[in-house]
Amino acid sequence: MVILPRHPPTERVGAPTRSPFARQYSFKFSSDVGNETLRRLERAFDELATAYPSTPPQELLERVRRHSAYVAHLLDAKKTLSEHRRLLEVGGWFSLLGATLHIDLKQEDAATARLVTAATLAQESEQDEIHAWCYETTAWRVLTNGDYTQAAELAVVAQSIAPKGFVSRDSGHGSGRSSTRPPW
Repeated sequence: MVILPRHPPTERVGAPTRSPFARQYSFKFSSDVGNETLRRLERAFDELATAYPSTPPQELLERVRRHSAYVAHLLDAKKTLSEHRRLLEVGGWFSLLGATLHIDLKQEDAATARLVTAATLAQESEQDEIHAWCYETTAWRVLTNGDYTQAAELAVVAQSIAPKGFVSRDSGHGSGRSSTRPPW
């Protein structure tokens, strides 16, 4: 025999109510991040990436650091799974741009740390494009150091990881920086 709970006298039978489970756990479904915050972060990345060819690397790096720190802060906030994934993705793009700037500034250790972070975030967010750009950026890095064989091997790995339609683009725009670059 199944015994069903009785409705409290103040509730009408059939009236929409929140279950005790929903009341108890509703705080877990709220978010401190939100869609607008994510859109602003994505727009900020686009603006920084667009500014890359014409902005001094040190100046741009400071802005990338501030946004990366904000993304890291938000990763500790309450958020939905979808928001978490988008934060990982935009964090990966910021890390990749930061790595590129460190390479431009000849800061090898910082560039390596940023590339590892970008690759990790790419894997966590299942973003093959970012992951491929990590290899492509590393290929460019070793190419500029004269290791043509390793650069070619890394470029092949990048192509094997990349989603269909992935193309290395020339976006140096006469800035004196490399011509095989991520989409900025």
